[in-house]
Amino acid sequence: MFDNAGYKFNLIKNFSRQLASTPELGQLAKVINNFAVVELGAEHSSIILEGFGKYPHNMQGKTFDDIEEKTFKYVMKVQKCLRIAKPSAEYMFKDIKGISSFGLFMLSLPLITKNQILGSLNLYFKSQVDAEFFDFLEFFSELSSSSIMNSISHKSLEAKSLTDKLTGLYNRRSFDDRIENEIKKCAEAKLPIAVMMMDIDDFKKYNDEKGHQQGDNALAEMGSKLKSSIGESSTAFRYGGEELALIAPGLKPDEALALAEKIRKETASSCRLTISIGLVTCLNSSCPPVTMVSEADKALYRAKKEGKNRVCASVIVDRAINPIDVQAASSLGKPKE
Repeated sequence: MFDNAGYKFNLIKNFSRQLASTPELGQLAKVINNFAVVELGAEHSSIILEGFGKYPHNMQGKTFDDIEEKTFKYVMKVQKCLRIAKPSAEYMFKDIKGISSFGLFMLSLPLITKNQILGSLNLYFKSQVDAEFFDFLEFFSELSSSSIMNSISHKSLEAKSLTDKLTGLYNRRSFDDRIENEIKKCAEAKLPIAVMMMDIDDFKKYNDEKGHQQGDNALAEMGSKLKSSIGESSTAFRYGGEELALIAPGLKPDEALALAEKIRKETASSCRLTISIGLVTCLNSSCPPVTMVSEADKALYRAKKEGKNRVCASVIVDRAINPIDVQAASSLGKPKE
């Protein structure tokens, strides 16, 4: 069928249409792998991208993983297609468990565009492919490469649009998107959620006295310290100016308070400026974003008013009930260090 020009034209036209309508990298890999299996008759297909990981058509087991670990290194080095008629007889696979019964023909095609190699496209067939079909597969990989590069570029631009360049933290736009989603997820899972609003103490004075460059350095230092102080489940943001924020899904009030104190202490011990933190935890995640931010801001105001370089916290049991001032209720306030 691949000697029929009309058939090949329609196949490529259909594939190109699917690629053009799929900007997200994971979905794009799924389109490519699915096309290889359904339309091109491959038994299996997988994509491995440098820095982005592996995207298999489906989970095939450790033998496939071990084969592709070796072929990926080879293809990335030589940047040429690797054709293996009988993997069980290939020397480079001699130590792979289960290789003796592996009966598929394999092609590992480099994904190259604009003289840059992105990774490899691995295709498996029941028998060897002829020269005409191989030429078609190379064209298939070229189209895939171009779309993958576009997707990666789009992903990079999107990440930049959501990141504050100076601090390396996510920006205000990202905060506004994330807080709504995290509250919804926590509410559905019946988990608490904590939000912190933070303000760098005496930043304006420091900026005026030391100059804007030193002020920028202080902000960058604070952003780096904040990222290193939090766990994987929490996300830090530059909210605006010298104000930072943090969303911590799933943390109970005592856990959120412990994290806030950890951030404050580590900042005080290693950064040129200290930080004040206002924390609010909603036990059932029933409060909308505007309430969480407002209550965290109120707690931050208390921390500033009480002397700076401290944490003030509130707990909300339910959106219908007034917040509880943790320090006032339990005398957990800590003196300035």
